[in-house]
Amino acid sequence: MKDYSTEKIIAREFIISHNADEQLMDMLNEVRTMKYTHSEKWSIIYDFMKEHYPSATGTLITGMAYYVDEWL
Repeated sequence: MKDYSTEKIIAREFIISHNADEQLMDMLNEVRTMKYTHSEKWSIIYDFMKEHYPSATGTLITGMAYYVDEWL
C-alpha cells in the first residue's frame, strides 16, 4: 500500500511557504477538523486550489488531503 510520503512532503512545503494565506489555512483547518471522508477532503481541497492556485498539481492536492490527517 502506498504511503504518499512524497506527496505529503510536497504539501507540507507548500503549506509552510503559503502559511500567510489565511483562506488557505482556514480551508485546511476546516478539512482537518470536520468529519469528512478522504474523498470529500480531496474534493474540497481540489476546488479551493483550482480557484486560488490554478497551477496546483494533483500530486500537491493528494498530498494535502493526506497531510491534514496527520496534523495534531
